[in-house]
Amino acid sequence: ADVKYRTLKLDNPKLQSRLFVSACIQELLVQVVGFSMEPQEGSPGVLIMTDPPTESVQRDLISNQLLPAIAKTQTQLAVSTASNIPVVAEENLSEKQKARRLLQQRQEEEKLKAIKARKHTKAQIAADKRVRMEDENWKPGVAAAADKTGTGLLTFRDRHGE
Repeated sequence: ADVKYRTLKLDNPKLQSRLFVSACIQELLVQVVGFSMEPQEGSPGVLIMTDPPTESVQRDLISNQLLPAIAKTQTQLAVSTASNIPVVAEENLSEKQKARRLLQQRQEEEKLKAIKARKHTKAQIAADKRVRMEDENWKPGVAAAADKTGTGLLTFRDRHGE
């Protein structure tokens, strides 16, 4: 295969956002897969796979080294990004513990969002009250029910003429 198909540019924005989200991915490509780092002028450099492996070497490489390393890296990234708790490389968590940690983090985020929404609503109510009290040109607008029907709210006496 051509060298251009075995080259990863480190300054590529899509690769930075999807593949190189952690420094351990780059190390994994160099140590396990067989890429080599080559500096370039004016950019961080490129990773080039110098010798493409044969089919049997590829199978061994993928099953014995690459898949376990990727799985370990993915769990480290998932736990560290989902919960802002620093992850120690040797920390072995069960799936249940990871799920609990993620659930706890989501619940804390939801609580913070609810508190922020309540503060915003309270501030909006206070601002509306100030405007009603201080602005001499303020007059009440159309009620929501009147806006839907096109007429004002009618009482029993309004409808039946008592």
